[in-house]
Amino acid sequence: MRTRRSGRRSGPVPGAAEATQRTGLAPVVALILLLCGCGGGVAADREELTIFAAASLRDVVEDSVHGFGESGAAEGAEVTLNFAGSNVLAQQIFAAPAADLFLSADEDWVRFLEAKGRVVPGTVRPILGNLLVVIARPDSPLASVPWTGLESLASEDVGQLVLADPGAVPAGRYAKAHLERAAAPVWAAVQDRLVPALDVRAALQLVASDPRHVGIVYRTDARASDDVVVLAELPELEDQPIVYWVAVIQGGGGDAAAKRFLSYFDADGAAIAERHGFLAAP
Repeated sequence: MRTRRSGRRSGPVPGAAEATQRTGLAPVVALILLLCGCGGGVAADREELTIFAAASLRDVVEDSVHGFGESGAAEGAEVTLNFAGSNVLAQQIFAAPAADLFLSADEDWVRFLEAKGRVVPGTVRPILGNLLVVIARPDSPLASVPWTGLESLASEDVGQLVLADPGAVPAGRYAKAHLERAAAPVWAAVQDRLVPALDVRAALQLVASDPRHVGIVYRTDARASDDVVVLAELPELEDQPIVYWVAVIQGGGGDAAAKRFLSYFDADGAAIAERHGFLAAP
């Protein structure tokens, strides 16, 4: 299997101007993986599969794609992986449906594309679950004292609170919901110190860069970093569970490979996802 990287840039999307203005469409790194089957050289008509996946799914998707190739189900397909915030990916797909498969961190962006006619009918479904955690660097002032609840985030010990952009990115919206429902008015108290990140992985990196930064990210992202510690795991909100959704995209040309990948993931991906800390889809 060979790997190479390439960049992509997408322009503004009609109908999504507000989210585009907030987040921008920064260059997105794509991984192109040749899942070689048996035989000699690379065929000129090699099947292609392009997967657009939420940034928080990077580790589980990369591992699943490798497993997909090793299982033989890939049948030598060339797989391109594009990771970013679900909002950015949905806007890219709406502007130019180059993806075959979309894995979103929430349902809203999948339904947005479905309403625009970009989704193969009958392919939308939940695929994984997750939880949020509060994180900081090991040398953060909050890491040395007992956790007393989300109210701690209004403490003078916290310089800035880092979230994925709550105005556009699912992880940020989930975090905002927890802050708004805390016993004390935490959301109002922290807004002037809020740092909105492009996606949840960017939030993780910002927290790791400064001991006075505290963040809220997915549990799975915190597990992927040795540079932060978990201060608290937030309980699931009954009316707003964290659910990842999948959809096959119209016009990408890789429908057959996309469906084979989903069949592989349904059979073997759950164990891979569990190793990374994901939950089963509700």
